[in-house]
Order: sequence, then C-alpha cells, then structure tokens
Amino acid sequence: MSEPEVDYAAVFQALPGAIALLSPKMIFVDANEEFLQIRGLTHEQLIGRYLPDDHPANDRPFLLKILASLRRVADTGEPDTLTLERHDVPDPEQPGVWRERYWTLTNVPVFGSDGRLTLLLRRVEDVTELTELIRAREVALTLQEAMLPAPRPVGRHPAAVRYRPAA
Repeated sequence: MSEPEVDYAAVFQALPGAIALLSPKMIFVDANEEFLQIRGLTHEQLIGRYLPDDHPANDRPFLLKILASLRRVADTGEPDTLTLERHDVPDPEQPGVWRERYWTLTNVPVFGSDGRLTLLLRRVEDVTELTELIRAREVALTLQEAMLPAPRPVGRHPAAVRYRPAA
C-alpha cells in the first residue's frame, strides 16, 4: 500500500489562522485566504511585495518588531513569537474609523532538503476577543476583591474570607 500524495497547496490553504510565506529577503511568496482577508489585499497585490512596503508609515514600531522577529528566525533557525501586539486596523463597515485589535504573531523557519533556510512562515492570529475576555475577568476579580473585608484576626484565631457567588 503506497502513501497518499500530499497536496501541500491544499494543506497551506487549510491551515488555521492567517499564514504568509516570505523569502529570507522579506518578499511575500504566498499567503492563504485568511491572511489576504486580514490584509485586505488580493493574492496578486501581495505576492512579490517587500514586507516593509506592506505597512503604513504610522505603523513603524509594529513593523520593526515584526522585522526583528523574522531576522531572529532567519539567524537562529528557531521559531519566534510576538504575543499580544496591538494593531489598529480600518473598520471595513465604517470608512475612516479604526478598530483596536490584538494579534499574536508566530514566525517559523522553513528549511529546504539541503538544510538551508528557504522560507519564513508567518502566522498571524487575532486574539482581540480573548483579550476582551481577560479584561472582563480582571474587572470581575477586582470587584469581587473589593467586596471582601480585609483579613484580620478574630480573637486568637486567624480568619480567612472568600467570595462565593450565589447559585
């Protein structure tokens, strides 16, 4: 029984999250549909573009972090992750309005059969909703802690307090 042939293009498109492939010179080589959708570009508009040219001038600090991460990956051959990076994006439903978004970026080296770096895989994950849940939880915990009395001794015995929500 022979192994099934792998359709790597189909695998690439099916990967979860927004994925782009770059050359070691930071030129876009390919991107899946989710990446193109986030960037608001077509395949033809993105492929062949130099990464620094793909970012607006007002986004320079974010671009410098991305480039530093990709260089670390190229230099070390190890994956690198930028966690919880804020990036404002235009709201497609309201022209001129920008939305605050939070992203996690993972950059991974891709080696050829000769062991040399051939590509840089860039995975972008929008974690804005997760960030909002974390903030809501922190607010709830702060409110709960504010309702508790300060721990103090009761006679000669220590006392402990805790918050238990009603059923």
